[in-house]
Amino acid sequence: MCFTGAWIVALLVWLILIGGCIAIILVVLPLVLAQLGPLGAIANAVIRIIKIVLWCLALIFLVYFAYDMITCLAGHLPALPSTHR
Repeated sequence: MCFTGAWIVALLVWLILIGGCIAIILVVLPLVLAQLGPLGAIANAVIRIIKIVLWCLALIFLVYFAYDMITCLAGHLPALPSTHR
């Protein structure tokens, strides 16, 4: 069940959902923080920190995903010949 058509469709749907959630958060957050008034100067730093955290989470997901795919693929690769006798 590593690389089937249904798996690719599910992956694309999840990637679209994750990207959409990140985009919505990045659009709504400045609007919410702008309502704080005098704390608006801090809002820019908070928005930048949240962007960094979101991208870190997305990259961590990507690393785990790549590791899962490599281990899935490793079960189907032929064994390498031994170099010592």
